[in-house]
Amino acid sequence: MSEDKFHKSEQYDKAKHSFEDLNVEEQAVFIVESAVNMLVHSVQKAGDAFSKAFEDMKTSMADEQEADDDQADGEGSKKGKKKGSKKKSAESKKEKKHEEESESD
Repeated sequence: MSEDKFHKSEQYDKAKHSFEDLNVEEQAVFIVESAVNMLVHSVQKAGDAFSKAFEDMKTSMADEQEADDDQADGEGSKKGKKKGSKKKSAESKKEKKHEEESESD
């Protein structure tokens, strides 16, 4: 990197000089640790971004489903359909079957 493209802070200069004071083995370990640390932080940020996008998508889908349900309820009442009639019918059948079983005992 050329000098004119990257402004170096005082902190950068201190780190660079400290790095130069290390022996070769310490420099190698420092570079590997820094690379791994940078990779871990990048993966964490990507995971956070993915998680947020997934939550936003779930919220959006739930909002769309709610709007579709509201629209379907409005259309159902116009056509004379009873809301929840299938559920009530299934519950009635279960109750009737239970009563028949109780009577046979």
